[in-house]
Amino acid sequence: VHNAEILRRPMRFTPREIVPLLAGLELIDDLAGPRYRSALDSARDKLRGVAGERADAAGRVQVATASATDDVRAAIDDAVALGVRLELTYAGRTTTQRRVDVDQLVMRDGLAYLQAWSDATDDASAPGWRTFRLDRILAARTTDEPAHDHPAPPRRDTWASTLAAAETVVIDVDPRGTWVIETHPTERHEPRPDGKPGRRVHLRVAARDWFISLMLRLGDAGRVIEPADARDAVRQAAHAALDTYRETAV
Repeated sequence: VHNAEILRRPMRFTPREIVPLLAGLELIDDLAGPRYRSALDSARDKLRGVAGERADAAGRVQVATASATDDVRAAIDDAVALGVRLELTYAGRTTTQRRVDVDQLVMRDGLAYLQAWSDATDDASAPGWRTFRLDRILAARTTDEPAHDHPAPPRRDTWASTLAAAETVVIDVDPRGTWVIETHPTERHEPRPDGKPGRRVHLRVAARDWFISLMLRLGDAGRVIEPADARDAVRQAAHAALDTYRETAV
């Protein structure tokens, strides 16, 4: 062991690491019911204790979401735990009473939502899967009726599912461009087949504009191997950028 002195020192969170962890716990607290609050508080205290003075940086970050009252969140938790239906008073276009079977809680763009199967209501809406903003649920209570089985709910594309369906682009980078491996998720990477220093990198690319921007940042430290249309797109973008520089040069 050549770095024993380093290994003897306990690891400490950096501000960059501790801030997202504590902010993430705040978001979970907004979604989870009050029954989980003591566990979340304990996790926060332990993180702050381990981070020491670095935890002060997290105090400068405020996390705010549109969620529900503790009573509403507790009722949602109870409905899931007991396997029963939930009765909601919901303020949509009009205030309605809904009987729903809870599926999951999700967070989108700073708003918390309840995804659930909803019965037909007095405003003539058909039964089916619905998404309710938590901050618009005025009241909620569990019922004695067991939750029903339904067809699988629709699922929004997530970052992981989008990336899994994305095209694979292969690039060669010299040692100046290996930061791509450290800063972006790669499918795999290996030594360059031409024997030159650097790596051959296989990237999943969901947005072509993002990939072009990445290659322009790499400059001559990276080269697109395949597919050919990605290589052509990067070449055209580079020529356009050079033309713009020439036109604006004083």
